[in-house]
Amino acid sequence: MSEKTNMDRRSFLKGAALVGGTAAIMGVAGCQSAPSEASDAIEWDEEYDVVVLGSGTAIMAALTAARNEAKVLVVEKGSAIGGTSILAGAFWLPCNPLEKEKGIEDKREDAVAYAKACADAWGGKYDDAVIESYFDNGLAMYDMLSNEFGYTFTLDLYAKPDYFNIDGQLGEGRSVGFSQDGKHIKHAVVWPMLQQKCEELGVEFRTGAPATELVTDGSGAVVGVKIESKSSIKAIKANKGVVVGTGGFDFSEDMKSAFLPAPFSYSMAVQTNTGDGQRMGASIGASLANMGSIWGCPSTLLDEASESYEVDWGSYRGKPGTIVVNRYGERFGNESSAYPIFNRSFEVWDTGRNDYRNIPAFFICDSSYAQRYPFPGSNYEVGKIPEGALVADTVEDLCDQAGIDRVGFAATLSAFNSNAVEGVDPTWCRGTSVYDLSAVSGDMKRDDIVNSCLAPISEPPFYAMRLMPGSIGTNGGLEIDGNGQVLDQGGSPISGLYAVGNASGSVFGGAYPGAGATIGSGFIMGFAAANHMTQSGVE
Repeated sequence: MSEKTNMDRRSFLKGAALVGGTAAIMGVAGCQSAPSEASDAIEWDEEYDVVVLGSGTAIMAALTAARNEAKVLVVEKGSAIGGTSILAGAFWLPCNPLEKEKGIEDKREDAVAYAKACADAWGGKYDDAVIESYFDNGLAMYDMLSNEFGYTFTLDLYAKPDYFNIDGQLGEGRSVGFSQDGKHIKHAVVWPMLQQKCEELGVEFRTGAPATELVTDGSGAVVGVKIESKSSIKAIKANKGVVVGTGGFDFSEDMKSAFLPAPFSYSMAVQTNTGDGQRMGASIGASLANMGSIWGCPSTLLDEASESYEVDWGSYRGKPGTIVVNRYGERFGNESSAYPIFNRSFEVWDTGRNDYRNIPAFFICDSSYAQRYPFPGSNYEVGKIPEGALVADTVEDLCDQAGIDRVGFAATLSAFNSNAVEGVDPTWCRGTSVYDLSAVSGDMKRDDIVNSCLAPISEPPFYAMRLMPGSIGTNGGLEIDGNGQVLDQGGSPISGLYAVGNASGSVFGGAYPGAGATIGSGFIMGFAAANHMTQSGVE
């Protein structure tokens, strides 16, 4: 993906958002535009109770609305159901029943305080009511899925700590995965199951049908949506509401340039995530929230020519015998920290050189690592060195190949190795937090090192791979309340309009409290939105 362009935020706000041929102003308070066509003048092509835009986590809104006996249509821009969500594997659900079964103590007040503390640590851009709603609706959603629909769940694969070393952090249990026969199943298997259940309840699915415009009445309420279908525009009436679940803006260069504080080189998101929902909502006066953050994840460059990357969840850079440095040979973070936390360290701006000081970065290890752990791009095969890795018999030659300052790296490595022998990291506190010392990053089976995250880098040959900022998805979008209802520029709900997942401003501000928080946000707020608009179930 390209670097940030010279397009500034003001130029984007003036002209970038064109929705259905209607000039729309994207983003700030007081900027509203009238609907292009009065709703009473529209000849509706189809009519439903609820129209859901997108089929990722928004599928939970469809399932819940159908369970509440609403007539539901799901329209998906892509050619297949599921969006980016099918690449995930869990949702974050504190105080779930599986914790009790395993004897894990988890109190609501601790979990809520933890979630808010994470958001505060990340800039405090969150709404108390939305976080409270997450907890109010989460267990009710779980009850619906398990007791009404018969789905089963497990903690086994996701027995990992919450990501932030903050009071209220839990060592395991809050990340829940779907299961079959007692074994965890991937979301690529889960989504066809959810789609089938939806269809059994009468939900209609339509792929290759991007939404282009929200239709409002004279009061500003959303009463329908226009979509592209087989090269024509269809007007779909929504009697109870429209749910915007169109994902983030990972593949909108103008929106990334306008809103994000730093570029990212790779995104796991599907390429249909171009900010459509944010644009449509802004065009009718919706407020935007949290547009400056992403669900970050460092990514290793495997092949520069093809721009091939692999995300590093921590299973590479966090292991003992590794180090991550910038081009000046400096460490700039705790390599064993959770992926969204480490990814933030790429955002540092060098005021002397006027560039991002930590982009690019380099993952460096030695032969001791290579004998024990897999490399990025190896398909987790120990001993397989990917073609994209740089190899040298001396650290000086490795620095020359990678373009790293020799002197700076020598000083960094000398201090790191001395400390690693003692099992300490006085600079970045690596190997001190609950997350660091989990199986994700550390190697708790080794008895030859003092700290399971730290080992010297001293045995040739030495290896280097380029590490860049990456994204699981952007997490800024339409501002919502505790019902998932979209707010206007004055903070009032827009009747008939709801948003979930990465099309909405994140429940947790810029923070990523634990594994599955992005899926949890979409699922739970979709459940809340569907119940609110169909006037049954959880209020």
